[in-house]
Amino acid sequence: MGDEIGEWLDEFLKDENSNNNKGFRLVRFDESYNRKTVDKKTPIILKQYNPHTGFADGFPILIISQESLDLLNEKLLQKYKTTKKDLPLEMERFRPNIVIHTVDDNSKNNAHIEDDWKSIQIGDHTIIHITVPCSRCSMPCNNMKLGIRDKAFNEPSDILQTYRLGSHLGYDTFFHLNPSQWFFGVNAVPTTFTSTPIFVGDIVTPRSYTPQERSQDIDMISRT
Repeated sequence: MGDEIGEWLDEFLKDENSNNNKGFRLVRFDESYNRKTVDKKTPIILKQYNPHTGFADGFPILIISQESLDLLNEKLLQKYKTTKKDLPLEMERFRPNIVIHTVDDNSKNNAHIEDDWKSIQIGDHTIIHITVPCSRCSMPCNNMKLGIRDKAFNEPSDILQTYRLGSHLGYDTFFHLNPSQWFFGVNAVPTTFTSTPIFVGDIVTPRSYTPQERSQDIDMISRT
């Protein structure tokens, strides 16, 4: 978006210990370009909404419940006690754009409740449809505040491989996803488009799958 902005970024982000501090650029997606979501993972019924994304990996929305992160940190603290200064891990490592906190008395038991949702309604208007679970790379192992990775601390990858692999969750059968990949959060696309913004603190109403609906959506994905 121009040399002037690029030069400002070079100066602001420069590393005093590095000789490579040039070449930063601020970029944007051209509004005329329509980058479609991952076709093989988008149910047929959702394609009528022309789901698309920008710089996000495969889908425009990633949803994670706070209770999912709480369970992860509980397991990490049990594993490492107080020997790791990086704990507890922050939600930013997983880069969701919607974080949901359940409010019922059994909230501690609601970890990964988003796995079973078909869609959610935010406020009175916005409808977001869940597509597939989100497989994760090694990026969450990076310390987001420092921009570095402790190679001796391969978390959360190591701990999540003990309970969130595709083979543990049946995703290799249900969604034809990699059984050795670990999953955290769910991908989603909007199915209503209004000018109404969403805000922190909005009421979210989830709709859970019935067994028949889950079977139908899985079939729709597998046939694409």
